Amino acid sequence: MNARVHPAEWQVQIAVVDHLKLRALPGVFWFGVMNGGFKADKRAIAKLKAMGLTPGVSDLCLIIRGHAYGLELKVPGGRQTPEQIAAGEAWTAAGGTYAVATGIDAALERLTEWGAIRPDGGARRMSDLLRDLDEVVP
Repeated sequence: MNARVHPAEWQVQIAVVDHLKLRALPGVFWFGVMNGGFKADKRAIAKLKAMGLTPGVSDLCLIIRGHAYGLELKVPGGRQTPEQIAAGEAWTAAGGTYAVATGIDAALERLTEWGAIRPDGGARRMSDLLRDLDEVVP
């Protein structure tokens, strides 16, 4: 029996970003936040924090028809850090909409609900996206 392999969080984000690139509706502005997933020395981290890096900010930030949305991406079994929980609470306290999505499919459902991407009845399955991703990113 084959063990099920879950994608890494960065792989989920790349797949979701690919969907945004292809399916974003007019009036949607979005960007990814590079708060983690890479190694940096203490000096570089201090410089980034001085420039406004905020620990815990969601992986994807979107403005949809004038409203701010934050989407934190997780893999199955992944949990939010205390900084992510605090950032999500601050986001909603400021009037934005914040959500956590576990996996590609949940993220795409949320983006569709928010009106960020067009519904796509022919959406590709996660396994197809990950297979393609493995060919692009070694």
